[in-house]
Amino acid sequence: MWTLAILFSVVGSSTNLFFSLRYPSVSITPFIALLLAHPLGRIWDLCFPEIVSATTIYGKLMRWLGQGRWNKKEHACVYISSNVSFGFAFATDVIVSQNHFYKQPTPILYQILLTLSTQFLGYTFAGLTRQWLVYPSSMIWPVTLQSTAMFTTLHDRSEGEEEVKGWEKWGRWKFFMTVLGGSVAWYFFPGFIWPGLSYFNIGTWAKPDSVVLANLFGTSTGLGLIPITFDWAQMSYIGSPIITPLWAATNVLIGLIAVMWILAPILYYSNVFFSSYMPILSSSVYDNTGGFYDVQKVLTQDFMFDEAGYKSYSKVFLPITYVLSYALQFAAMTALVTHTTIWHGKDIWKQGKRALKIGSITKTETTGTYQRLKTSSGKRIESEDDLNDEEWADIVGDEDVHVRLMKKYPEAPTSWYLATGVVTTLVGMWLVEAYEIHLPWYGLLLALFMCTIFFVPVGIVMAITNQQSSIFLICQMVAGYVFAGRGIANMVFVTYGYITSTQGLKFASDLKLGQYVKIPPRMLFTVQMVATAVGSLTQIG
Repeated sequence: MWTLAILFSVVGSSTNLFFSLRYPSVSITPFIALLLAHPLGRIWDLCFPEIVSATTIYGKLMRWLGQGRWNKKEHACVYISSNVSFGFAFATDVIVSQNHFYKQPTPILYQILLTLSTQFLGYTFAGLTRQWLVYPSSMIWPVTLQSTAMFTTLHDRSEGEEEVKGWEKWGRWKFFMTVLGGSVAWYFFPGFIWPGLSYFNIGTWAKPDSVVLANLFGTSTGLGLIPITFDWAQMSYIGSPIITPLWAATNVLIGLIAVMWILAPILYYSNVFFSSYMPILSSSVYDNTGGFYDVQKVLTQDFMFDEAGYKSYSKVFLPITYVLSYALQFAAMTALVTHTTIWHGKDIWKQGKRALKIGSITKTETTGTYQRLKTSSGKRIESEDDLNDEEWADIVGDEDVHVRLMKKYPEAPTSWYLATGVVTTLVGMWLVEAYEIHLPWYGLLLALFMCTIFFVPVGIVMAITNQQSSIFLICQMVAGYVFAGRGIANMVFVTYGYITSTQGLKFASDLKLGQYVKIPPRMLFTVQMVATAVGSLTQIG
């Protein structure tokens, strides 16, 4: 397991970082590691069979390499190690910007400490919020369900062989191989034979040279008012629509229609904020000539904001969809906190009191007999009919059945996560003071404070809807206001605020996956830490 976990961490993290700096960008997803790890694990079992006893050094080595058989839990550990290491560290973007944009030297010690501290801080938030984001049964984390189903398909061949609505025996494995073969065969059409199946811009075919039609119906640079595609890669570009609840996807669709398909064209063709002089859909920043904004003209030699240069050069102009995305992010964060407080405030308070009362899960003795659930008042539940609405809500917000099954394993102590947070915070504080970042130590604490405020609300919504709200913009705005004119400080502030939140949510999702697959918590903690360290050091190297 460890060999495959480290191998995929090194190969995946280095490959993704290499291609992220190039165009067109290509990325390897952890799901690819999930599929490739299984045959490699089986091959490992064939090459290193189990040996009961050995006397020679070679025999002892072979016995050590062949201990245990490839199973679902080892497979899940390899997948989790890939999941935490495949995404390129945001700190590498900061380092690249300092080297190539600001022409600022970045010593290797600075690169290592910045990357490791920003990557590891997320574990603290994930570990300290397990009582709210992992243990309750209402925290489903839909993104983990596809991985869990795949593990079951690959390792439990005997399940799901019953007839389904008159079909012949159609097990998980047969269904998976059929869909896999069909999808591979079909991808040659939109991927190579006719790319038009991928970007099916039928609205622009009538008049290809029309800018208006391109703005409204184009897919790459337009609003895509006729969103037709025959390419699954396009459908799942921002996440698989299959695992997102229908009501959540419907909310996203309503927002898309109202804001991007109705409001954006009205504002664009009304020339609001001079938007008609820029593309309708772009993430670039423009100057008063319609060209890309040259940031070098508004920076001093010390990489600080040059107000005189800004006034003599140009104001910043943003495309209308860029402006709307900023506005929506502010609205979303306000709605997020309000919704979480009103809708989940009672559950958060209850879980908080429970965490203070009983602490983390400890190892308990199993009775060997089935124990019925009880409500918080001690009432034994015989059937669903015995529960009123309040008691039913209490059960749904209670510990997941998987958590109760996991009690036979010793839990990873909260002190481990606290120690990780304290050490990485101290490293970060020393880092921002020792190097020319222009971010004071209390600025780093402010970034972590913002992450603390939004982490649980963002996590609850993501665990239920599979939709992640980003605090990227609000971190940028706060850093830009408090530390005005300090570009590098802004980037580092965002790294410690936004990336810590994003990494923490990813780690919390993996903790839930560990509950589903029954991975011992302390082993899971070790796998995540080692894979994160290996992936981070690989990307720096």
